Amino acid sequence: MRKVYYNSIIAHLFLWVKGKSTATFFGFICTKRKKTNPLTTAAINHEAIHAEQYKEITAAAVLLAIALSPLLGWAAWPFILALTLFYVIYFVEAGISWVWHSIRRQKASTAPEDQAYYNSMFEMEAYANEDNAGYIPIRKFFHWLHYIGKV
Repeated sequence: MRKVYYNSIIAHLFLWVKGKSTATFFGFICTKRKKTNPLTTAAINHEAIHAEQYKEITAAAVLLAIALSPLLGWAAWPFILALTLFYVIYFVEAGISWVWHSIRRQKASTAPEDQAYYNSMFEMEAYANEDNAGYIPIRKFFHWLHYIGKV
């Protein structure tokens, strides 16, 4: 089971959206909740899946940064990008999905931003497997790629 940082200052700073109380920040599960109101096992597993996604994208990006550093003059920016690449991918995909759902405007009961959130490849993997406590040990690397384009 992953460590959860309850009543986290980071969560309070970044989770201003109504109804959102928990997120994974750079691989750490942070929540606005207090320890007296703990997260469910499914919620912890959901965020732990995001932590795994973050770790594999970051590891691949760091290896790429190391491989390219002799060509780039050992600059710091590839390594900074490596640490934030998960979030770049996450928010670019969410933006594209939001535009897609805004244009389509089907007779949906949810707003485009909600559809963009739930149709994120990272969120689809996490929601599909959050109730499976044994998922992370058997999870395939980069399994979130399986969900690309399934809007």
